[in-house]
Amino acid sequence: MEMSCKPFVKPMTPATRRRPTTPTHHEIRHAPYHPTSHLQGPEARPRKRTGARPTNSTPSSPCRTRKAPGPRTFQSLARPRTRPSPGKRVVASVGVHDPARMEIRRLDLRRHDESDAWYRALREAPSADRVAPVVVEREALLTSLRSNDGNPNYDRRAYGAWCGTRCVGAALLVLPRHDNTHLAEIGIDVPPHARRRGVGRAMFDRLRDVARQEGRTVLATEVDAAGIGPHTLAAAPGGRFALACGFSPKHTELRLVLDVPVPEMRLRALEETAAKRATEYHVVGWTGLPPLDVLEPFAHLHTLMDADVPTGELSREPVVYDAERVLHGQERLVEQGYGLVTTLIRDQADSPVGYTTMFVMGGGNREVLQDNTFVLRSRRGRGLGMRAKLSNLRLLSEHYPHVRRVHTWTAEDNDAMRAVNQRLGFRPVETMYQLERALDRRA
Repeated sequence: MEMSCKPFVKPMTPATRRRPTTPTHHEIRHAPYHPTSHLQGPEARPRKRTGARPTNSTPSSPCRTRKAPGPRTFQSLARPRTRPSPGKRVVASVGVHDPARMEIRRLDLRRHDESDAWYRALREAPSADRVAPVVVEREALLTSLRSNDGNPNYDRRAYGAWCGTRCVGAALLVLPRHDNTHLAEIGIDVPPHARRRGVGRAMFDRLRDVARQEGRTVLATEVDAAGIGPHTLAAAPGGRFALACGFSPKHTELRLVLDVPVPEMRLRALEETAAKRATEYHVVGWTGLPPLDVLEPFAHLHTLMDADVPTGELSREPVVYDAERVLHGQERLVEQGYGLVTTLIRDQADSPVGYTTMFVMGGGNREVLQDNTFVLRSRRGRGLGMRAKLSNLRLLSEHYPHVRRVHTWTAEDNDAMRAVNQRLGFRPVETMYQLERALDRRA
């Protein structure tokens, strides 16, 4: 079962606000542990988002395409038979037929054997019974955790459930340091063989208590459920566990997958159509860190994107970006082994009017996480979102020919961006639920 907090995906913009009545233009990736999510990039949910509208459509709504693998996920399957008592060290019976004792404790990143066992548990849980699952790469995740003190925006803590030397569950707690400090984002992963023994509930109780001690008032998580439709939440093991823990769904996105490379004939046909609709615009693309001369306007577009993206009933407020924050976040992604692919759209005055970014997972992975796609409201309806994504796909093919799939997350009601993705060849594989739960202040 998987309930996630997607701290490795683009950090979500919390805000208890209604979606815009007019569709906006963006798409935010989210992928499990999406590079930009919880950790500024894949470490921040790399989330889970784009902003240009398709031909003959009304302007689209910003959609987060997020998702790099990460926690804010529930992977434990059921309610425990015994409820562990809160405390610094949680010990609980692991099951009627298992005499071993379970301990919940912070991960010791100095111990490679412990880190390896913890990561195996974290990876096994979301990999079970999923279609093309995206799981954060080992070195990317551990590098992020080891450099936690240098992350100015998020405090990320890893916990494990241990039966002797065996890790039977992995969890992540992500605490925003500056924005949305009422939130605590959690992810719990329990491999199939260890479910229905109280592991998930014991880890949840521990994370809840820590969040309460840190003064947080809302817990947030995510659940990836196979299939499309509202019935999928209760049908998913992680969904049932999240509901049993008191979470309520606040926002829903679809995870879409595109096989790459895209057939050349399809690319050329789409490029010709997009070019005819926006002759007064041009694109500039790069891989790696952004050029210094575009950082300020690039950061401004990030701020507009965060304020525009649909967030349903999430209790989050938009984040304001500056050049330093954007650069630092992308530097952390590069340090973790991600490849960055970006296209910026400029008008005749050379002013940036939109952008799109992808994160290429490292460590031999063939997966790519689509991050933001955004177009200024005043420039929508010209096919700029499609043009930016086509340019990025060309860059991806040129610099990362080994990749095989691109993952994106799009709000269910963002018809314009969904139409763009469908024309490119994306297919829906899962429903991603973002859930929250109020946290009382009991001692």
